[in-house]
Amino acid sequence: MVILTEQLTPEKVAEIIQYFRTEQEPKLRKLERYYLGKHDILAREMTDATQPNNKVVINYPSLICDSYASYLVGTPITYSGDGKVIDILNYNDVADEDLELATDANIFGYAIEQLYIDEDSKVRFTRVSPMETILLADNTIQHNLIAAIKFYPVDNYTYTVEVYDKEEVKVYSASSGLSQLTLVDRYTNFFRDVPFVEYLNNNYRQSSFEPVMGLIDGLEKLASDEVNTFEH
Repeated sequence: MVILTEQLTPEKVAEIIQYFRTEQEPKLRKLERYYLGKHDILAREMTDATQPNNKVVINYPSLICDSYASYLVGTPITYSGDGKVIDILNYNDVADEDLELATDANIFGYAIEQLYIDEDSKVRFTRVSPMETILLADNTIQHNLIAAIKFYPVDNYTYTVEVYDKEEVKVYSASSGLSQLTLVDRYTNFFRDVPFVEYLNNNYRQSSFEPVMGLIDGLEKLASDEVNTFEH
């Protein structure tokens, strides 16, 4: 989440996106990579090309995240309340959505959900990628959500950038550098609030396996070296 202290002009949106891609996105992508078992050990090269170079991956990140998520929502949460609310939850397959959000929160330290209106004029909600979504808060003690930015590729050369506030949604087109935005559409935000929800894994927005990533790297190096020794 980014604290916004000035007007959200197209230039400011581009600045925020550039900051996010430089300072936050690389960490998120590494966390996702480790969850998927693509660890740093796989890039290790030996100075002597004739020596064995086994690369043992110990995918504790996946085990940790999936175990925590299953413990939290493996048994679907039971919701009660107004019939219309329950209908919306069922229409959106809330049990599957809860599991996706819990998994994201464990991987990235937080998860993000977006609300929208579908082609049948029904309320929908879905998990969106933390690597393509930036939430903006005010500078009060509550850090109230006041806007959100989504950016995603259309092709190899063009991005779409969507900026949400409580009144409207502005849609921009941008080149892959995302440094200049061109307004292509704008429409009313029928929710009359920023249609995003953030779910925190903890107060530090820390991944469940982030504190032990160094330990995992060390274990994988030891295991790989042990196999190399047996093969040598």
